[in-house]
Amino acid sequence: MFPPEFAKGYTLYKQGKLPPEPLGDQWCSAWYVLEPGLAVKFNLNNSDIPCLINAIPAILDLDAA
Repeated sequence: MFPPEFAKGYTLYKQGKLPPEPLGDQWCSAWYVLEPGLAVKFNLNNSDIPCLINAIPAILDLDAA
């Protein structure tokens, strides 16, 4: 039910085919870059950090539990 761009990224993630994270992020193996013409970015406080990025470790812990 997600847009094709998200489905493609999720499929690559599930297959382990996303490129490695260049900054060595400990919480995920890679980010899937969306096409600028097909995505929307919410920029709060003039920051490029995703709004709910701090929730990712808690979600992973919940998934593990």
